[in-house]
Amino acid sequence: MGTGLIAGILPRINEADGCVVAGVASRDRDRARAFSEKHGVDPAGACTYEELVERDDIDAVYVAIPNHLHVEWCERLLEAGKHVLCEKPLALSAAEAERACDAAERAGRVLAEGFMFMHHAQTDRLAEIARAGETPGSIIGNLLMIEADRCADLRHGPTVNTRFSHAMQGGAMSDLGCYPLAIASWITGRHAVSGRGVARITKPLAGETRGVDGSMAFAVELEGGVLVSGVCSIESDEPRAVFRLIGTWGEVSTGWAWSPDPERAEVRWRRYAAHPQGEGEGVIAVEHAGDKIVNQFARFAAAVRGEMPPAPDHGWMIGHARTMELVYESAGMAW
Repeated sequence: MGTGLIAGILPRINEADGCVVAGVASRDRDRARAFSEKHGVDPAGACTYEELVERDDIDAVYVAIPNHLHVEWCERLLEAGKHVLCEKPLALSAAEAERACDAAERAGRVLAEGFMFMHHAQTDRLAEIARAGETPGSIIGNLLMIEADRCADLRHGPTVNTRFSHAMQGGAMSDLGCYPLAIASWITGRHAVSGRGVARITKPLAGETRGVDGSMAFAVELEGGVLVSGVCSIESDEPRAVFRLIGTWGEVSTGWAWSPDPERAEVRWRRYAAHPQGEGEGVIAVEHAGDKIVNQFARFAAAVRGEMPPAPDHGWMIGHARTMELVYESAGMAW
């Protein structure tokens, strides 16, 4: 559902076990047909959003439309009996996330949020390191803080009117900053208890009265006192991707935590002098873990078949939305 840039992953959906793309939906049927032909999908399955809701030959829908439409259409699709994988962010407030999750529970259908990093073995390894504490074999000891930045220059190209639109819930946090916050919560298994943000607000797009967070600095405290800090930006001249776990005994880092390589992902580690084994450094290689996109859709299909629980679950999705809400409120932003 949707024909934007992220929907370009469509060919890889067919590579996932249990997944077959049966159609493409757009606001305009002709656009859906053209997108289908471009990506090797039978154009006979092209339809509008409204038509998709009514179709009885569709089991599940990947929702890849602008942020402000996510909850509304997730709710409608779920009520129509379809399982839903929604592109991130599902919602920018806990109340809206709860609304979508409640619809899934009423319908007895699967609803999951699309953070692809969750479906790669590098993330599993980071979670093991983050949760090990000061136990034998631990690299970093007790986790103290997480540093996470994600910045890019998105001021040009076909997505400007979406990414920089307040009406469409664009901005740095919803586009890029949600990744650092999400992975911090996911690998620690902890939700935020407080959060702060400072934003540089962009000039409103033509026809709108409010801008978005072109850049945002954030600081979040997770349960147990773990601190998460970083910056995100969609107006940075230089791309920046940083992810570092800092503990009592050492630290680990990777430059691309949210998009690890399918063949070989690397996590660099460094032990401090306080470590029981003394100082040291090295690399952990995670090899042949597969394509995170294919892995995500395979996991979602397995959840639909009832073979395993969806990832993430409703509690996590609501908690993540609440974290972003805390940061937005502190920065004086509202949707």
